[in-house]
Amino acid sequence: MIPKLEFEWDEEKSKQVKRKHGKSLREILDYILTGKVVAFEKHFNQERYPGQLSWIWAAIPG
Repeated sequence: MIPKLEFEWDEEKSKQVKRKHGKSLREILDYILTGKVVAFEKHFNQERYPGQLSWIWAAIPG
């Protein structure tokens, strides 16, 4: 049996992420769940962002 996944986030934060990075939190989650994110690696600036990860995704048109 596959467990049901539920996600919540602040819509204002999602709008900020979209303005800054061009993708909303919903879009990013969709990329992760559909396998378009191909890898995660430590953020290049661990001094400023300790423990954070960056994702690498396949080329996505549009």
